[in-house]
Order: sequence, then structure tokens, then C-alpha cells
Amino acid sequence: MLTEKQVDLLRFERIVVESIKRIIAERGEPVTYNDILKSIYIELDKHGYLLVARSEDIQAIINRYKDKEFVFLKGQGWWFKEPEKYLIHIVPLHDRVEQAVIQTLRRKFKVSFDDILQEIFITFKNALTPEPTKVRAILEEYAKKTKDGMWQLLPQVEARVREHSQMIGYLAEIGKKLGFKTFIGLKEQGDIYNGEPLSKLSDSVKLPIPKENLDHVQMIDVLWTEKDGKIACGFDVEYTTGVTEAITRGSYIPAKETRRFLVIPEEREKTLYKKISAPLFKGRIEGYRWHFIFFEDLREFFEFVRRKKQISIEEFEKISKTLRSQRQKQENLVNYQ
Repeated sequence: MLTEKQVDLLRFERIVVESIKRIIAERGEPVTYNDILKSIYIELDKHGYLLVARSEDIQAIINRYKDKEFVFLKGQGWWFKEPEKYLIHIVPLHDRVEQAVIQTLRRKFKVSFDDILQEIFITFKNALTPEPTKVRAILEEYAKKTKDGMWQLLPQVEARVREHSQMIGYLAEIGKKLGFKTFIGLKEQGDIYNGEPLSKLSDSVKLPIPKENLDHVQMIDVLWTEKDGKIACGFDVEYTTGVTEAITRGSYIPAKETRRFLVIPEEREKTLYKKISAPLFKGRIEGYRWHFIFFEDLREFFEFVRRKKQISIEEFEKISKTLRSQRQKQENLVNYQ
């Protein structure tokens, strides 16, 4: 029979393990030991273990569950051994912070670093509060510093935001020329393309997929479907590196043979390559055979399509590719002409 002390130690261990699971799932990305410590003491305080918990005891418990519940990823932190068992299809913390920074920059003409931090710290509290250095790294990716020390959204980022609807319109028109019915995501149907709502390009399509999947699939930017509603291709257009939601939505399409594409700016390739190599993405990218299309390649192909009476899906697929950390200067689409 266990003593009272042994029961207390087992309870403490269970609370630590479950708290670490929640911390990792909430953040949706590998977590460093220091970030675990910052977050776990809040949980231990709720259960009366704050004053008796030592950092070495927590470290010992993590190590006991290494390769059972958790794995340590060098240079990243602690992660689930079997991530598919947990609710981690939420957007990773980094992506959420990235979107918050960009939205703040778009709302305000210029903003100080302290103002950005204040907004971030109000939005992401306690265990989710990011390090200021990570916020600065996002700023350096999407903004420039002005002479007075403020931060301003890069013009090319704002341009990419405006191109979002244009890329969706291109995909819809190309799909129609290929003989597919096209469905525009519900969120994008009100956006303007060539002076009219994108809904004008969206066909009435009954998607033959389970009801529990439908809400997610209907948020994909563009679907090309056969006459019977079967989804041939799905596309999401992303101008940042926050692609988690797109990858997740694509996984709700039941048919494995459906072609899945992300349409991205070329300048995001290197950063995005690093991201999709992470454990959260790698299995989904490979399992569903995701491919990528650059904005400029899609634009050139669209111009090529406008001059042709007929095109083939094989011609379209030539502009898709897998991501690389480095790429030699690409050839233009002269081979189509």
C-alpha cells in the first residue's frame, strides 16, 4: 500500500506531465524548458505545489517521460512523441504573434516597438507571452525602421495583401478554362476582383464530403471540382509564413488524391521552407503531397492562359514545385509560348 508521501509524489508527477501537455498543445509548437518553467508554476500554484516544486524535480519528470510522452528536438525544444493524439491543429503561437504584429502595422501608419509589445502582451498572456526578441524578429521580417525610430509596414507586404484577391481570381479563371467548376472560399467571396465580388466566379457546387468536414473545406480559398462535385484541386493563397490554418483546412478534404497547393510570394520561400520542415508540418506536407506556386509564376501563367483557347492540367502543374532552402534563379515561362 502506498504511503501518503508516495501518493503525493505521484499526484505531483501527474500534474506536471498534464501541465506540460497543455502548455505544448496551447502553443502548438516545440517549447523550451525555460518556457515550460515560466508557464508551469501557474498550474502548480492552483494545486498547492508552488512552494515545494523545484526546477530539478520538474526536469527529472520530463526526462522520465522522454520518448514516452515527449521528445526533445535539438534547437527547438520539447514536443509530443505522438502529436496526432493531441489537439494541436490550432495555429502555432509564432503564427498568431506574426499575424497580430502585421495587423497592428496595417492599422497604424507608424508604431514604436514598445507600442507593439504592449499590444502583444495584452493579447498573449501568461504562458503565451512571447519573448521580445521574437517579436522584434517578426518586425524585421515585415517592417522597416523609420528615421525617427518607429516601425512601418514594408510596402511590398502591403502590396502582397492587395494581391491576395487577384491570385484567387486568377485561379478561378484558370480552373474554368481547364473545365472545372470553381468554388471560392466563403470568407473571400465578398472580396473584389476586376471590380466585382469574387462570388461572381464561384459556381454552385455540392461538395460530397462529410458534414463535419464541410465548414473547414468551405474556407479554402479556391476549389476546382469535377461535375460530380469531387474536389480535384484545393488552393490557399498566403502572403505571410503563417500557413498552419491552410494546411489544416486542406487535411479536411477526405480524398488523398486531391492535389493541394499553397500559393505564396517568392520572397517567403526560404523562411517557409524552414517552417514546414518542423514536426508540426512535415507529416502533413508529405502525406497530402502539398505543392507550392509562386505569385509571379501564377501571374505569368494566367497571361499565357488568356492567349490560349485550350490548356491542360499538365501545363498548369509545371508551375508548381516543392520548396527549397535555396533556389537558383528561375527560368520564365517562355517554354509555354
